[in-house]
This record gives sequence, C-alpha cells and structure tokens, in this order.
Amino acid sequence: MLLGTAFVLFLLSSLTWRVSNLLSEIFGFNVSAAYQTFSVINPVVQLVAAGLIISAVMKIGQMLNTGAMVSNQSTGQMPTANIGDVQINSAKPVGSVLLYILPALFGVIAIIVWFILLINRHSEDVAMLIGIVGLLSLLFSVVYFLVVLYRLWLYTIQASESLGLAPSIDSAGKAVGFLLIPIFSYYWVFIACGKLPKDLNAIAQQKGFANGISDVLGVIVAVFSVASIIPVLGYVTSVILSFVLVPIFLSQTIRMVSALQSIEIENNLAE
Repeated sequence: MLLGTAFVLFLLSSLTWRVSNLLSEIFGFNVSAAYQTFSVINPVVQLVAAGLIISAVMKIGQMLNTGAMVSNQSTGQMPTANIGDVQINSAKPVGSVLLYILPALFGVIAIIVWFILLINRHSEDVAMLIGIVGLLSLLFSVVYFLVVLYRLWLYTIQASESLGLAPSIDSAGKAVGFLLIPIFSYYWVFIACGKLPKDLNAIAQQKGFANGISDVLGVIVAVFSVASIIPVLGYVTSVILSFVLVPIFLSQTIRMVSALQSIEIENNLAE
C-alpha cells in the first residue's frame, strides 16, 4: 500500500509539466505561472513519496524478521527463540538504515534535477552545483554502506572465533576492501554480502537461537549487484537494489548483531 502510494505520487509529480502544457493549449492560460507553482509543489510531493518508500522498506524488514522459532529443549540445548524478540536496550547499533537511504534518495533526486536543468538550458552554474551535491550525497551513501558492512563483519569474525566457529572471511578489512577491486568485486560481493547472514545465523544458533534472517538475503543482494551492469535492465535492478534490497539487508543484519550483542551484555551482567 505504501509503495503503491509512493509510486502514484512520483508519477503525478513527473506528469505535471506535460499536464500544464496541455491545459495551456486548451484554455490559453500562462503556462509559466503553472511551472512556478509546480516547481514548489513537486519537491514536497517527492519528499512525501520518499518518506513512504522508507516506511514501506522498514515494514518489509520487520516482517522478514518475525520468523517462527522452534524449541530444542528435548535435545538438551538451550531453548530457541526469535532473535527479533530480544529487547535491544544496552547494545549500541552498528549502523542506521536511514543514514544510508536518505542521502541516496536525496542524491538521486538532485541528479534528476541536474539533468532537467541541463536539458532546459538553465543556469549551468546552478545545475553544476546541484549535480555535485547529488554526487556527493550518493558517495556518502556508498561509503556509509561500506562502513556498516565493515562493522558487521568485524563483529561476526570476533564472535565466530570466540565460539570456535570458522567465519567465511577472516578480516573485516578484506570483506570491504575486496569490494573495491574492479571486476573481482562481482565475485566478492557473493562472499561479503552473500555469506554474512549465514555466519550470523551460525552465531545465533550457538547462543541458543534459531535462524533470525534468511540465508539467501545476501545472495539476492549479490545477484542484483551483478545484474546492475546489464544494459537497460541495470537501471531497474540498481533502483531495486539501492532502495529496497540493501535497506532490508542492512535492517536485518544490524538488528541481529544488536540483539546478539545485547544477549552477551546480559550474560556478562548475570555472571
């Protein structure tokens, strides 16, 4: 429902200029006045739509985090529970989904405005400034994602080694650094993103919890990352990857790490 409403708002805001031209031809009013009005209204509509997208993504992430867990008391293991039910009070989150998605949305909107200004031959200085701000926002979003991914792997490696498990990657720096290698990164994303949910689930099981997130979540992110290089189709997969899959991936992994850290803190206080 939220995504549908956001799509309609974006669609309406993109059609306002054509509707203004059409109405001007039919009724003969001054189209410049309509342009000025819509230039104020459209950014507000787009911000509302962006907020709806964020809310929808967060809800999808919460829905994916509510899987049913089965008790293992009969096997002598610690009773299992839903990792999403753990109260996260004392653990500091390793990142924030909003700090990733808001700059990304702002950057995309700024780039679109930049192209529109260039096509309509408005002030090149203003267009260039908007374009630079948009590119910097996108760059911040990418860098922040890599920082959060580094923190997630740092915890995963340390927790795995303390429990006697073998992490899929032996260095958080390698997990992020290898993603910056051209061509090789298309393979490494299946390791850095594809293996993270699996390793976190292994840690959760060792601590008495069943799987908290889907093992294939990271693989889906990796597949869409590779598909983004395909001509034409890549534009669609990039949008889905950046504004749907990556936020869900971050939401799930960040919450799981925070829950596991809270369990560790509570156990230390109990001792």
